[in-house]
Amino acid sequence: MRVGTRHLAMVGAVLAVSGAPMLAVAGITSAAQAESLSLEDAIALCPTVKVYTVEEGSSGLFEISARYLGDSLRAQEIYQLNQGKEQADGASLGTDRQLRAGWKLILPDDANGAGVTEAKDPYCVVRARNAAAESGPSPSSSVSPSSSPSPSASASAAAGTDHGEESPLDPRLLGAGAGALVVLTILALWWRPIFKALWWPFKRLAAVNWPRPRLPDVARAWLARRSRREATEVMRADKGARTRAGVAIIELTSAPAAVPARPMAALVDGEDIRVIVPGDATLPVASWRAEEDTVWRRVPQRSATTSAAPFATMSQVLIRPAQAMLVGLGTADGAQVFVDFSRLAGPLAIGGYRPIAREAVRVIAQAFRAQHGREVTVLEQGQSLEPLLPERAETEAGWGHVATDALWGPAEPTEGRRVIAVPRPLTVHEEDALADTPPGVVVVVVGESSYAHWQWRVTERGVLDTGPLGLSVLLRLPEEDDQDQGGPREPR
Repeated sequence: MRVGTRHLAMVGAVLAVSGAPMLAVAGITSAAQAESLSLEDAIALCPTVKVYTVEEGSSGLFEISARYLGDSLRAQEIYQLNQGKEQADGASLGTDRQLRAGWKLILPDDANGAGVTEAKDPYCVVRARNAAAESGPSPSSSVSPSSSPSPSASASAAAGTDHGEESPLDPRLLGAGAGALVVLTILALWWRPIFKALWWPFKRLAAVNWPRPRLPDVARAWLARRSRREATEVMRADKGARTRAGVAIIELTSAPAAVPARPMAALVDGEDIRVIVPGDATLPVASWRAEEDTVWRRVPQRSATTSAAPFATMSQVLIRPAQAMLVGLGTADGAQVFVDFSRLAGPLAIGGYRPIAREAVRVIAQAFRAQHGREVTVLEQGQSLEPLLPERAETEAGWGHVATDALWGPAEPTEGRRVIAVPRPLTVHEEDALADTPPGVVVVVVGESSYAHWQWRVTERGVLDTGPLGLSVLLRLPEEDDQDQGGPREPR
């Protein structure tokens, strides 16, 4: 019969009831509880157990377990019965499980074989002798002999105490694991509403119109100037863009179509050319494709040979007239923007940020002045607009279309136009005078006007919104050496 922890505890309880002196779980007490006993009487009270004396050269607990218990895996039982208990030489069996020759080990009750004997509990004997040597009073065993052999009561009590006090798992770890499992289960079942609820306050915060930090005026002006300088450099680097735009406009205007296109503006990015046309125009048979209702892209020619003769003819006859009213304003998405002012059927007003609007008027005036034979007048401070406007007939066919369609313009480009640039807001009388602006005169003013055919706006960053044309243009810089008395020619 194997001796377990529960059996040893029952034996200790029987001894306590019988009034026998008890040994402490950690060792034998130095004083007798009831009466003084001799060493022999104390040893006689120690239980009888199976004992094995370690031989010289023993290989360890596995060999002992295999030899005397028939199973090497039961070495753990031997270890639990003997660990940490003092031997006669003062040493004890530790976690390294190293044995010394002459040690007496307690074996389970079913151990048998040569070398296994029944004797008094060796650890009880050692404690009794130590107690007698230290204090004189004779110690007694922690357990009394029983009818069935059992291991040492002290060993059993110590083992029971160790196992009872040290749980194999920390309750706090068990609680944390259970809580994590509950949280994961909840997330797996209701993760969508949970995350929606968590996201809701952040969504509300994002919807608030927080005041954005504003750069100093100097920094904003410097950034805008740098962007516009880059646009200016792009236009200066490609001097043939205006010529290609004129060729494309003539080619599109002369192409057979049900409703001939009247291009209002051209965007040139290398050989890629797009034009802005009125919404009622119909696409030609070839060479063009529609990207949007009012944006057409030129399809490259299949062969250079087929386009050589038409190009030579147009370059001599048509390109110059087509370029006559093309004004390069700046860039849009990297492409140069040229607006055909021959399609303008009334004044042009540029509102928005006043300093940049004045520069936009200067850019347009410089572009027209760069064209040979063009009369350009820049209104000086204190000079009135009314005397500069020629007389206009009271009724003229086609003028009523201006108020209904801002993309409408003359059916044919008007040559020989006079340009009047007003780099300031108009007075009330000058505003009224714009209503009588005759054809052949282009008036570009700063501000808003109810008589303007095109109403543009420019931002502090130099972005020009061309209104009905649908383009946002990064305005180029005016020529610095232009003093409204003549200046450098616009890149061709």
